[in-house]
Amino acid sequence: MSKTNKRILVVDDDALLQELLVMTMEMEGYQVTAASNGKQAMDLARAEQFDMILLDMMMPVLDGIRFLQFKSTFKSPTVPVLVLTAVHDQEKISNVLQAGASQVLSKPVDTQVLLETVSRFL
Repeated sequence: MSKTNKRILVVDDDALLQELLVMTMEMEGYQVTAASNGKQAMDLARAEQFDMILLDMMMPVLDGIRFLQFKSTFKSPTVPVLVLTAVHDQEKISNVLQAGASQVLSKPVDTQVLLETVSRFL
């Protein structure tokens, strides 16, 4: 399956970062949908099939950890979720991984590391 068939959901409440992530993924040939908060993302993940989710950890309405707690209700419950966070607290990062994140990357995220990580999961 080529990249153009792969769908990525980008979830970030920072409009500028969200736009940057969307553009980066689209330039790599992925089909991208964006959400600005965890509730909006959860609704999308329940309604549509995604191959990967790029998720901000700290968001209004529904944060990353709460979002992950609903993963079993998604249309594709085994979708890899890559969490991007400015939080460097190891306990919080551990909690995110236990909640169902596939991997956690620190913000600001290096574009090459992000693309390699996405590619590895897809």
